[in-house]
Amino acid sequence: MHEPWTSGDLVDLALFGSTVGRGRPVDRLIDEIMQLCAPTLRPGVAFVEGRLSRAILLDLVALNEDDRLAATIEGVATFRRAMARPVDHVDHAAAACCEALKVAFFDLLDPADAVSIWSDVVGARCRALDEERRAVRDRHTVSPAVDRCRLFRLAVAERVFDTLNRDAAFVRERVGDAA
Repeated sequence: MHEPWTSGDLVDLALFGSTVGRGRPVDRLIDEIMQLCAPTLRPGVAFVEGRLSRAILLDLVALNEDDRLAATIEGVATFRRAMARPVDHVDHAAAACCEALKVAFFDLLDPADAVSIWSDVVGARCRALDEERRAVRDRHTVSPAVDRCRLFRLAVAERVFDTLNRDAAFVRERVGDAA
C-alpha cells in the first residue's frame, strides 16, 4: 500500500513538473507552483519556499547558467516516480489536485509510462464519480427541486465519466501507435 499524498508531495510534484526540461526564474516558479495547486490546495509562499529549499539541498533542482532553477537528473527521476504513484482517495482535495497536476504534466512523460499513468488518473476520476453517483442516488429529500438538482449533477457526472473513458481510449490508441 502506498502512502497518502500530502500537501508537500503535491507541491513537490508541481515543482518538479515545472522544472523538468526547462529552467524557471525562482519568483515565477513559486507563482507557477501556487497556481498549479489552486484551487484545491492553497499552499502559502513560505511553504512553497520551504519545499524549494529542501529540493535545492537534496540536489533535486539546481541553478543553471541562466540563473534559472531546473530539475537535476535525480529531480527528473523523482518527478517520474511521483507521476507513477497512484492517486489517493483518502482526501478528495488532494486527489483532485493530484489529478490536475498529472494531467498538466502529461506531455512530459515517456509514451511507455503515459498509458499506465493516464489509466490511473482516469480510474481515480471514475471512482470519484461513482462515489458521487451512489451518494446522489442514496439521498432522498422531500423537495422535488433538490432532487432535480441532484439528478442534474448526476447527469453531468455521467457525461464527464463518458468523456474521460473516451479520452483514455484515445490516449491508449495514440501511445500504441507511437510505440
